[in-house]
Amino acid sequence: PAEFELGCKLSEVEAEIRAQIERFKEFGGEPSHIDNHMGTLYGIEAGKFELLELTIKLAAEYNLPFRFPSVFTEEMFSNDMLGIKVFMDIAPDKQLSRNALRDPGHVEACRTMWIPREEFYFAECAVRERCDMVLMN
Repeated sequence: PAEFELGCKLSEVEAEIRAQIERFKEFGGEPSHIDNHMGTLYGIEAGKFELLELTIKLAAEYNLPFRFPSVFTEEMFSNDMLGIKVFMDIAPDKQLSRNALRDPGHVEACRTMWIPREEFYFAECAVRERCDMVLMN
């Protein structure tokens, strides 16, 4: 991701995201979310946070969720480009209702396995406590 982040042009990234969304719609689909493309849209590896800002702007424009990292590395915590560390949180019931809309067949697995695993990870690694700000979605 760092190589991509350093070499990409924001205008080209924006054009590609828009093209993929519009092409999907042309085929009759309705996108469920914007994907991070293996983390490249976070801008975390190289500190190019304009990528994240752009992606959040497009997610808001298209009214689509954008998934934040489910695993946080030490590099992410030590990147001081912005000088702040932000954790995006969501209440489990809201996460479940969103999951039910996107993928009704996996709600039970989300409830019994994935949400508890995330919460365990966040607690064990003190993710929330290591951030300067926690935003509740």
